[in-house]
Amino acid sequence: MGKGIVLVLSPRILVKRTLMITVAALALTYCVDYLWFRITNDPS
Repeated sequence: MGKGIVLVLSPRILVKRTLMITVAALALTYCVDYLWFRITNDPS
C-alpha cells in the first residue's frame, strides 16, 4: 500500500487563496449580472 498524497497548506496561503477565489467569484457574478441587464433591457 502506497502513501496517499498529503496536501499541507499553511493558514496564510489558505486564507489568501480563499480570498482570491471569493473576489474572483464576486467579480464574475457582477460582470454576468451587468451584461445580463444590458442585454435584456436593450431598448432597441
